[in-house]
Amino acid sequence: MHRQRLLLVVLVVLSFFAVSCFDIEQSLVLNKDLSGKAGFRMSIDFEPMVLTMLQMDREMSGKKGIPTKAEIDKAKADFLKKQKTETKSSPEADFETEKAKLNKQLPKGVKLLDADAKQEDMKLTTIFHFGFDNPAALSQIEFPKKDAKGGGDPTKSSVIDKPFSGLTVKDEGKTIVVRGTPVDPMEGVKQGAKSQTGGGESSTEKPDPQFEQIGNMIKGAMKGLRVAWKIEAPFKVLETNATRREGNTLIWEYTMDSLEKLEKQGGKIEPVYVKFAK
Repeated sequence: MHRQRLLLVVLVVLSFFAVSCFDIEQSLVLNKDLSGKAGFRMSIDFEPMVLTMLQMDREMSGKKGIPTKAEIDKAKADFLKKQKTETKSSPEADFETEKAKLNKQLPKGVKLLDADAKQEDMKLTTIFHFGFDNPAALSQIEFPKKDAKGGGDPTKSSVIDKPFSGLTVKDEGKTIVVRGTPVDPMEGVKQGAKSQTGGGESSTEKPDPQFEQIGNMIKGAMKGLRVAWKIEAPFKVLETNATRREGNTLIWEYTMDSLEKLEKQGGKIEPVYVKFAK
């Protein structure tokens, strides 16, 4: 029983990463000389996290059924109050501080064109637009690190450190090849769960129904998850693995449903790939 409760606490901590509903979009607009603009937008809806943790708390307390409206309203109010108390300022004010830090450490040839942060009830959205002379510098952009204080509240740590990690744009003379790495919010969760539980249960041990129930609860809360990459360029497309195309814009888009399908098939999110003719 003690071990079960300990692992449940681990799941609660991990749920700060997993159950918050992410909508992450990376974008790249190239000019003929390979200068251009890049964008990064991330929306985090904390409501699924709060509801899931409320349900977990009820299960651990022996309560049955779904939470009442009063319990849900109180859980949401407590979360917002805790967030406000711990930050001692508004998300917008904190964002202005982080933006100033980011401006000071941008790589040469990259300029922050604009940035914004908005919190509406339980949803926080941050948007960044960068201008660049050479797309190679984008992979060096790193958001200022937030200290989670050694196991503190994970909501205070950065979800994404490098918004364009893995991005390469190679001029091969007659062609231009672009590769990138879409954000996979689930990868960090899986690695964290593995490290916290010592590599997982033995394959010969029956899965705990309580953990399965919580896992199903988390999956249900994450149905709105979305990650996407968009690339627009004035070149002819020779090869690409984009999931769809809108005019001159190539789009790689993954939802919770498509990620689950990939996982069942033993696959994972493929790197962004496109070859243009100059």
